[in-house]
Amino acid sequence: MTFPRSMYYWLWFLLFGTIPLLAAIFQQEDLTAETFWLFFVGGAGLIVGCKSLVSWSKPFDIIIGITFFVLGVLGILHNLGFIFSNNNTHIPNGAVSSESFLGISLTLKASLLHTLLGFLSFNFGIKSSTVVSTLSVNTAEKGG
Repeated sequence: MTFPRSMYYWLWFLLFGTIPLLAAIFQQEDLTAETFWLFFVGGAGLIVGCKSLVSWSKPFDIIIGITFFVLGVLGILHNLGFIFSNNNTHIPNGAVSSESFLGISLTLKASLLHTLLGFLSFNFGIKSSTVVSTLSVNTAEKGG
Protein backbone atom coordinates (compact mmCIF):
# COMPACT_ATOMS: atom_id res chain seq x y z
CA MET A 1 0.00 0.00 0.00
CA THR A 2 1.32 3.42 -0.85
CA PHE A 3 1.91 5.84 1.99
CA PRO A 4 -0.61 8.53 0.86
CA ARG A 5 -3.36 5.93 0.36
CA SER A 6 -2.58 4.29 3.69
CA MET A 7 -2.60 7.63 5.51
CA TYR A 8 -5.85 8.62 3.80
CA TYR A 9 -7.70 5.48 4.91
CA TRP A 10 -6.19 5.64 8.42
CA LEU A 11 -7.50 9.21 8.76
CA TRP A 12 -10.86 8.19 7.30
CA PHE A 13 -11.08 5.23 9.68
CA LEU A 14 -10.02 7.17 12.79
CA LEU A 15 -11.49 10.65 12.26
CA PHE A 16 -14.73 9.83 10.47
CA GLY A 17 -15.34 6.30 11.72
CA THR A 18 -13.84 5.41 15.09
CA ILE A 19 -14.05 8.76 16.91
CA PRO A 20 -17.74 9.43 16.05
CA LEU A 21 -18.59 5.81 16.87
CA LEU A 22 -16.90 6.00 20.29
CA ALA A 23 -18.38 9.44 20.98
CA ALA A 24 -21.89 8.17 20.25
CA ILE A 25 -21.35 5.14 22.49
CA PHE A 26 -19.92 7.16 25.40
CA GLN A 27 -22.64 9.82 25.13
CA GLN A 28 -25.28 7.07 24.86
CA GLU A 29 -26.62 8.47 21.61
CA ASP A 30 -28.17 6.44 18.83
CA LEU A 31 -25.67 5.14 16.31
CA THR A 32 -26.41 6.32 12.79
CA ALA A 33 -26.04 4.41 9.56
CA GLU A 34 -23.60 7.07 8.37
CA THR A 35 -21.28 6.33 11.30
CA PHE A 36 -21.24 2.67 10.35
CA TRP A 37 -20.72 3.50 6.65
CA LEU A 38 -17.67 5.63 7.42
CA PHE A 39 -16.28 3.19 10.01
CA PHE A 40 -16.56 0.09 7.83
CA VAL A 41 -15.47 1.74 4.56
CA GLY A 42 -12.40 3.24 6.27
CA GLY A 43 -11.57 -0.12 7.84
CA ALA A 44 -12.13 -1.97 4.57
CA GLY A 45 -9.84 0.52 2.81
CA LEU A 46 -7.10 -0.35 5.29
CA ILE A 47 -7.62 -4.09 4.92
CA VAL A 48 -7.75 -4.00 1.12
CA GLY A 49 -4.48 -2.07 1.05
CA CYS A 50 -2.52 -4.91 2.69
CA LYS A 51 0.11 -6.60 0.54
CA SER A 52 -1.88 -9.82 0.17
CA LEU A 53 -4.98 -7.96 -1.05
CA VAL A 54 -3.35 -5.13 -3.00
CA SER A 55 -4.95 -6.31 -6.26
CA TRP A 56 -8.34 -5.41 -4.78
CA SER A 57 -7.37 -1.85 -3.82
CA LYS A 58 -7.88 -0.30 -7.26
CA PRO A 59 -11.45 -1.63 -7.79
CA PHE A 60 -12.30 -0.84 -4.15
CA ASP A 61 -11.09 2.75 -4.48
CA ILE A 62 -12.96 3.28 -7.74
CA ILE A 63 -16.26 1.82 -6.45
CA ILE A 64 -16.10 3.68 -3.13
CA GLY A 65 -14.99 6.85 -4.90
CA ILE A 66 -17.89 6.82 -7.33
CA THR A 67 -20.40 5.89 -4.60
CA PHE A 68 -19.39 8.62 -2.16
CA PHE A 69 -18.92 11.23 -4.89
CA VAL A 70 -22.41 10.58 -6.30
CA LEU A 71 -23.98 10.60 -2.82
CA GLY A 72 -22.15 13.85 -2.03
CA VAL A 73 -23.32 15.50 -5.24
CA LEU A 74 -26.90 14.33 -4.55
CA GLY A 75 -26.63 15.96 -1.11
CA ILE A 76 -25.32 19.20 -2.59
CA LEU A 77 -28.14 19.23 -5.15
CA HIS A 78 -30.62 18.52 -2.36
CA ASN A 79 -29.33 21.55 -0.45
CA LEU A 80 -29.68 23.68 -3.59
CA GLY A 81 -33.39 22.90 -3.71
CA PHE A 82 -33.66 19.67 -5.67
CA ILE A 83 -35.94 17.40 -3.65
CA PHE A 84 -35.29 13.67 -3.53
CA SER A 85 -38.16 11.70 -2.07
CA ASN A 86 -39.23 8.09 -2.03
CA ASN A 87 -42.10 8.07 -4.50
CA ASN A 88 -41.08 4.71 -5.96
CA THR A 89 -42.68 1.63 -4.45
CA HIS A 90 -39.63 -0.51 -5.29
CA ILE A 91 -37.33 1.39 -2.91
CA PRO A 92 -37.60 0.29 0.73
CA ASN A 93 -38.99 2.81 3.20
CA GLY A 94 -36.23 4.73 4.96
CA ALA A 95 -33.72 4.30 2.10
CA VAL A 96 -34.48 7.78 0.82
CA SER A 97 -35.70 10.57 3.08
CA SER A 98 -35.43 14.33 3.29
CA GLU A 99 -32.39 13.94 5.58
CA SER A 100 -30.52 10.92 4.21
CA PHE A 101 -29.97 8.74 1.18
CA LEU A 102 -29.06 5.10 1.91
CA GLY A 103 -28.06 6.16 5.43
CA ILE A 104 -25.72 8.90 4.25
CA SER A 105 -26.58 12.39 5.50
CA LEU A 106 -27.74 14.98 2.98
CA THR A 107 -26.75 18.02 5.06
CA LEU A 108 -24.48 20.47 3.26
CA LYS A 109 -21.36 19.92 5.38
CA ALA A 110 -21.69 16.15 5.26
CA SER A 111 -22.35 16.24 1.50
CA LEU A 112 -19.23 18.32 0.88
CA LEU A 113 -17.22 15.86 3.00
CA HIS A 114 -18.64 12.86 1.11
CA THR A 115 -17.87 14.51 -2.22
CA LEU A 116 -14.27 15.11 -1.13
CA LEU A 117 -13.84 11.57 0.23
CA GLY A 118 -15.30 10.15 -2.97
CA PHE A 119 -13.10 12.28 -5.19
CA LEU A 120 -9.94 11.34 -3.29
CA SER A 121 -10.79 7.62 -3.26
CA PHE A 122 -11.52 7.70 -6.99
CA ASN A 123 -8.26 9.57 -7.55
CA PHE A 124 -6.31 6.88 -5.66
CA GLY A 125 -8.08 4.20 -7.69
CA ILE A 126 -7.30 5.79 -11.03
CA LYS A 127 -3.67 6.54 -10.23
CA SER A 128 -2.78 3.21 -8.62
CA SER A 129 -1.24 0.43 -10.63
CA THR A 130 -2.72 -3.04 -10.39
CA VAL A 131 0.58 -4.82 -10.82
CA VAL A 132 3.22 -4.68 -8.13
CA SER A 133 6.62 -5.03 -9.72
CA THR A 134 9.83 -5.94 -8.01
CA LEU A 135 13.37 -5.66 -9.22
CA SER A 136 16.21 -7.64 -7.76
CA VAL A 137 19.77 -6.83 -8.60
CA ASN A 138 22.64 -9.20 -8.03
CA THR A 139 25.47 -7.13 -6.62
CA ALA A 140 27.92 -9.94 -6.17
CA GLU A 141 31.15 -9.28 -8.01
CA LYS A 142 32.81 -11.95 -10.03
CA GLY A 143 36.30 -12.48 -8.78
CA GLY A 144 39.08 -13.85 -10.82
